[in-house]
Amino acid sequence: MLNQSYELSGTKVTVTVPNEALVPGFEKIRVELLRHLKSTLKNDHISLQSVVVELDREKMRYTDREKFEFLKEKYPALKDLQDKLGLDPEF
Repeated sequence: MLNQSYELSGTKVTVTVPNEALVPGFEKIRVELLRHLKSTLKNDHISLQSVVVELDREKMRYTDREKFEFLKEKYPALKDLQDKLGLDPEF
């Protein structure tokens, strides 16, 4: 949860959460995190909130073949390597 991106606007910190299911987990640590930020930064005006930002489903790669095809597009040398070695990404 703490690896999510955030945006700082004045004293307002907005943490992006990838889906609604993770909001309760953020709310559990929100109070403790806010207390830590206020004491460490010595600023009682800091506020902390979460915003749900859905990820594109198209960008998610689940199967080995989808992951390998993506990597082949990114690194064309993988196609040559696959051909020379006779690699099968689903094996």
